[in-house]
Amino acid sequence: MREDRLLPHLDAWLARLFAPDRIEEVASLVVAADAESHREEPAVTQARAAVVDCRRRLDRYLQALEAGMDPALIAARTAEVQRQQAAAEATLASAPPAPPPLTVEQVVDTLATLHRIPSLLADAAPEDRGELYRSLGVLLVYRRLEGVEQVKLQVKLGVDLERVGGGPCPSATRVTVFDLAA
Repeated sequence: MREDRLLPHLDAWLARLFAPDRIEEVASLVVAADAESHREEPAVTQARAAVVDCRRRLDRYLQALEAGMDPALIAARTAEVQRQQAAAEATLASAPPAPPPLTVEQVVDTLATLHRIPSLLADAAPEDRGELYRSLGVLLVYRRLEGVEQVKLQVKLGVDLERVGGGPCPSATRVTVFDLAA
């Protein structure tokens, strides 16, 4: 497929994304995606689960001791669980705090600064335009079905952006499909 057939549709989509009358809607979508993916790092989640598991196991060992079990039988297990708990707690202590969630106001401010992007694309060099679409996480999939060319456009919003409060914005995927009649 020739690039000059596709780019006007891609540019039009981007222009709609940054249109002043849609800025609140787009900002709300970004904030919702941020809230949905605003989770802690997998290592932190695993460490929290490990601490809970270690405490549960230590409680069971204590109950066994109080019930009269020989301390020598559980000493090695208790020491191992205590080492695991200390390692998990060290992971939690060294984990950076999660950035605060995005607000609609923050996203509106950011989008407002980007409102000229669609008009700049018209005069952009092909390499610059390509770099912009790559930085937006644009993925195009082309296929021809029954005489109709179909282009699936997938964009990950928030790619390589920094939050006002610190830390990267999580990716949010929005899929749009364009049918380009032959």
